[in-house]
Amino acid sequence: MIGLREFTLDDVEPHNAGEDDETVRWLTEGVASTPESTARWIERCRRVHSGAEPGEHAFAVEVDGRLAGMVALNPEPVEGSGPGDVNVSYAVHPWARGSGIATQAVRRAAEIAEVRGLGTTLLVRVDPRNKPSLAVVSRIGARYEGELTCADGSRLSIFRAPLCNIAQGGPTKGNGP
Repeated sequence: MIGLREFTLDDVEPHNAGEDDETVRWLTEGVASTPESTARWIERCRRVHSGAEPGEHAFAVEVDGRLAGMVALNPEPVEGSGPGDVNVSYAVHPWARGSGIATQAVRRAAEIAEVRGLGTTLLVRVDPRNKPSLAVVSRIGARYEGELTCADGSRLSIFRAPLCNIAQGGPTKGNGP
């Protein structure tokens, strides 16, 4: 069983230690985190959670009290989003991959998004080469809606699912590309 909680500055070192080439490739767009950048990100997350500013609601994912990754909800517009969309992003540390943690984290995040009224639909933008994330969107029952070419020329597959379906367990199979 996983837990989600707000990040603290005590998470800087373990968060960065869990970042590997896959995380940098799929989540941080090729830019490795530093202690300073992670501390700034956590401080911004704290301001968002407190309601002091809009933006991404990021959560630490824990397994048995150990930091296992992150999941973030962004109700702000991003490329490919529409009205009511909440973009989700996530990363699982290498030691915890392959055990369903990302799927559980996305489901728990959908519950939070629904309770907080962040939107109505979960938007997942996935690089079509990212097989583990394609498996997550399938398991949460997200529907494939096409491809997006971003301003930087990268391509993303777009998936959507109603927050209420995911938060309530939803389908276990989705439509793949």
